Amino acid sequence: MSAWILIPLAALLIPITAIMTDYAYKRKRLEMQDNAGLENAELYERIEQLEAKLARIEQTDERRRLD
Repeated sequence: MSAWILIPLAALLIPITAIMTDYAYKRKRLEMQDNAGLENAELYERIEQLEAKLARIEQTDERRRLD
């Protein structure tokens, strides 16, 4: 009698477990992409700061050459 209960129960739980595992995997992947986006934004901001600093240094060098 218990087999009549366990087999349908297993038939329901296996797909549900697969769906939950897939959802967790997709969620983790999206979190990793979001974190990568933040790191990339920080890197781009730092690159812009360095480019601005380089431009100021180049202007200072040009002024020194002209003087």
